[in-house]
Amino acid sequence: MSLRYASTVVFAALLTAVGAVPGAAAAKTLGERLAEALPAPLNGWTARERIEDNTKTKQVRVQRVYFKDEKAENAAISIVLRSETPATLKRRRETFLDEKVVKAKKGEFRTIGDQRFSILRIKGEYTAMTVVADRYTVLFFGTKDKSILYAYIVTTDFKRIAATR
Repeated sequence: MSLRYASTVVFAALLTAVGAVPGAAAAKTLGERLAEALPAPLNGWTARERIEDNTKTKQVRVQRVYFKDEKAENAAISIVLRSETPATLKRRRETFLDEKVVKAKKGEFRTIGDQRFSILRIKGEYTAMTVVADRYTVLFFGTKDKSILYAYIVTTDFKRIAATR
């Protein structure tokens, strides 16, 4: 093998590794990696997701909406996973995890797996929120069926979320 051929092969491999070759797989963004921890749709359901990655601030928002059918008015449940700054995490804790606030809204706290959730019923729909690894919040909302809420909570991979950086 000639030196020129060998250097071309090495250069092409490097370009592929950094995603600079058209058609080559690029490294996944933080949002894409976090989205992998969200549950697949339940049997007979579909899902749509939106990932917002702000590379400048390193803030991420992943939203997946699960449907029983394709009509938007029949959305069954939404999950929003966010990376948080210390300031935004403090505000979310004050809104969703403060004992007095949750009690005043007639909510409850539940530990599901290793995660502590506040669960509220707002306008007939359940909302649950938890903090993962002091960096992420996960909000479940939009369902009137508590069993659906729990089905999506227990199939979310919180350990994977915690390990994602």
